[in-house]
Amino acid sequence: MERVARSLGVERGVLARLAALQSGDVRAVLLDVAARRASVRRPADVLGQYERDRTLRPSTLAPAVYRAFESRAMEALPPGFVELSLAPHAPLGTSSVLGGLSQDRVLTTITDTEVLSDSTNVLALECALRRRDAASRRASETRLAAAHRLLRPRDKAHFGLIGLCTAGRDRGSFAMQLGALREHLDWHLRVSSREVPHLDLEVLATDLSGGLHRSALDQRLLQPLEEAWPDARVGFHDDRQAGRAYYTTACFSVHALHPDGSRSNLSDGGFVDWTAQLLADSKERVLISGLGSERLLHLQAGQ
Repeated sequence: MERVARSLGVERGVLARLAALQSGDVRAVLLDVAARRASVRRPADVLGQYERDRTLRPSTLAPAVYRAFESRAMEALPPGFVELSLAPHAPLGTSSVLGGLSQDRVLTTITDTEVLSDSTNVLALECALRRRDAASRRASETRLAAAHRLLRPRDKAHFGLIGLCTAGRDRGSFAMQLGALREHLDWHLRVSSREVPHLDLEVLATDLSGGLHRSALDQRLLQPLEEAWPDARVGFHDDRQAGRAYYTTACFSVHALHPDGSRSNLSDGGFVDWTAQLLADSKERVLISGLGSERLLHLQAGQ
């Protein structure tokens, strides 16, 4: 930004004052900049960018295969889940404010929105809206799911994800959390094993409660899961580092194990404090998880 300010012949503080303008004024400036940049482009420039930028190109998966998979996956949702069709963008700061992630991880628009880079935080926003009334929070849990195409510009990728979100009240004895974990994990395993029947699956749970809930996770989640899915490897991943600043209480991952000893991450999930923040209610709990559609379908195709 120092270099940009020097090239404009202004002090860096001018850029900070620009950011502090009202949204409509910032939008007007950025629209004018975009219009000026577009006005000097030629058709060859547009085609060249389309050819070079992987985030602009179509998915390599056949649309019919993708549609059929999403339909089967949604039909397998546990009772009580509501499927949503999400908008392609979310409020500015959805990833950085809720998830604590850098804003450069998303594609920010000039209208105070951002292109979805993670559908689960939008599902959490919708859960918060539906649970804003205190009576509805006490009445039942809110279960939402969505299949959506996500954009990660920093990773130069767009990909399909089926996200699940369960929001509810802490009922004590870790009951709500264990119930939600069982529902999510059972769905992830059923979908993955059905789509690729001979896949070796591994489920790893990480206790982020400092040992407070480890026994419950072992006896009331992992052991029953091992009995229900005897062909899957089930256990704890105490050395997991990814997501420790993101998830709270507990998280999990589901992997495909390959004959050469490598593994592919298919699903990831855990508890976050987003609805507690959004509703200013410390008793609110929310579990999010996502299944990487294309990664699973590429395994199905033997790629």
